[in-house]
Amino acid sequence: MKTSIKQCVLILLLVSTLCLAADKTFIDYFQPMPIEGKLTSDIWGAPGVLPRDPKNGLEDETLEQWTYWDGQIIKAADGKYHMFASRWDQARGHRGWWGSLAMHAVADKVTGPYTDTGLTWPDNEGGKGHNVTALVMPDGRYAVVVSETRPGDVFVSHSLDGPWTHLGRIKVVDNEYSRLGRMSNVSIMARPDGGYMIVPRSGAIMISKYGILGPYTVRGPSIYSTIPEMKDKRTLEDPVIWHSGGLYHVVVNDWNPRKAYHITSIDGINNWTFRGLAYDPTTDFVRYEDGTVNHWYKLERPGVVIENGHVVAVSLSVLDVPKKEERGNDTHGSKIIVIPFDGEALDRDLQKAAELVSSRAPAGTPVPRPLYRDPPFDAPTDPVLCFNAESQTWMMYYTARRATATGTRGVEWIHGTSIGMAQSSDGGVTWTYKGIADIDYGKDRYPDSTTYWAPEVIWAKGQYHMFLSFVPGIFTDWNHPREIVHLTSRDGVTWDTIGPIDLKSDRVIDAAVIQLPNGTWRMWYKDERAKRTICYADSPDLMTWQPQGNAVTDYSGEGAKVINWKGRYWLIADCWRNGQRVWTSDDCLNWTAQDGLLIGSHGDAVISGGRAWWFYFGPGRRCAIDVVELDVIDGKLAAGDSDQPTLIDLKPERELEK
Repeated sequence: MKTSIKQCVLILLLVSTLCLAADKTFIDYFQPMPIEGKLTSDIWGAPGVLPRDPKNGLEDETLEQWTYWDGQIIKAADGKYHMFASRWDQARGHRGWWGSLAMHAVADKVTGPYTDTGLTWPDNEGGKGHNVTALVMPDGRYAVVVSETRPGDVFVSHSLDGPWTHLGRIKVVDNEYSRLGRMSNVSIMARPDGGYMIVPRSGAIMISKYGILGPYTVRGPSIYSTIPEMKDKRTLEDPVIWHSGGLYHVVVNDWNPRKAYHITSIDGINNWTFRGLAYDPTTDFVRYEDGTVNHWYKLERPGVVIENGHVVAVSLSVLDVPKKEERGNDTHGSKIIVIPFDGEALDRDLQKAAELVSSRAPAGTPVPRPLYRDPPFDAPTDPVLCFNAESQTWMMYYTARRATATGTRGVEWIHGTSIGMAQSSDGGVTWTYKGIADIDYGKDRYPDSTTYWAPEVIWAKGQYHMFLSFVPGIFTDWNHPREIVHLTSRDGVTWDTIGPIDLKSDRVIDAAVIQLPNGTWRMWYKDERAKRTICYADSPDLMTWQPQGNAVTDYSGEGAKVINWKGRYWLIADCWRNGQRVWTSDDCLNWTAQDGLLIGSHGDAVISGGRAWWFYFGPGRRCAIDVVELDVIDGKLAAGDSDQPTLIDLKPERELEK
């Protein structure tokens, strides 16, 4: 899963330094239930749920018709509360849930009593629906979503009283995680950013930017996989998700120990934090105002009622005995209870954590997406950045592939390229096209067909140095000579030729250069004549170079970039079908490949102010340059989520290439 940069460290700080008041967890914010009717034992149920108030929530008091389940509540403008749930013939026992029907109930108070008004869509498959949930859409309409028996069907209405129109079925983008998007136990919400978000039984986060039907992209593995306190991930079910107090919340039920847990996240995607116990039927949290306690055997399908931005009540599907013992036509059944909840206090206690994250959040300004496009040809690739002290701006140099060229054959459009330049005066947020670098190398021999690729630009010894890949001509294929040329400049715009570098091969490209602790220099490059193409060479002075052979031997690749950051060296290379791979080293000689890939193709890792960013291009013929922040998490180089805002703050100072 992609990692949101800096937040992992911040979340760890929160876990270690901030606790809820008096170590409170979600279960401690439940409030006593008002007695709407009277407490009675003259009603169905095991001894543990007696006496109780049958007027709380939704219940068939006689247990002659219905068993109720689910139960999402929405408050209408007129103050009434509308519950959307499922029901089935009690005579079929709990196993009758597969034939359940979606229904609607109304109450004057959030805790009930709720009156069953009938099926929600009686004329559509006879009202079929289970795992019923409901929400208010950003456009003011209401939606009811069902899963399991009807996987991801969505019904919409302009009124909570209906009529309800079948809008369609939720779609999921096919990717490596899409198997986690099965429509079971679906909880859905409208995100504050205008998108939609689903958490199904699997615990995967699914995001849609295109409406309630999607398509939804499964954003990674289950969020439960990173939380060791939730030990058996296979028994987790019935998540409910919401946003309050500046945090995304999930309460998820674990059916085996019959407990539920509460987790939170800043962005609803990454870095979920375990907050502790949400509810436990063996405790005394289901209690009335007079102190009477009920112990339901099963508490499932949690739902939350939000008013004024906070949870005011929690609904639960409850069963008085184990499911297999609820056989129908007996004295056992299920109903929906509604328990008042002090969500304002919960959010207030958790707000300290959110405020700490905000106060310690990295500085910077969100970048646009994409970050930069090349105006002439719309295909900037192989970016490299260097601070230009003369203009007090950051300069970006890149291969200006000719994606808009017409009449080209094969890969001719990737030849005949110049080195484009873009400039940023606001710390890397916005970039302005500044034309092409003034380079003469090769134009005396190939005046109309020079090809410049993959510049590496550094500041050293009082001037700018460019290590440029040069191809003598424009070709339809890749099978032609290439060399790396050394250029220098006083202003970063006009370049003088030092000459080609003798690397003992006629097929070398993609230089990356840093200074070693002993003052010498090391270059990584691609040698297409080598069995493994990522090679390196050493120099005492940037002028004479001695090839040293392969840098790594487990993968071939190109576009290498090496940085020394957070106490280690990191080598990043574009390994084509094997992805943007990363190696790490203590000595800049012996490299160990890490699991996981970075995003994009042939990029530049830029260190500024102690932070690092990854600038990359892709995908497609017409492409753009984009950026995410880097971090080191669990000893591995990790890139931020390109679908989330990236804050950038490049300082007005030269980057140390060492």
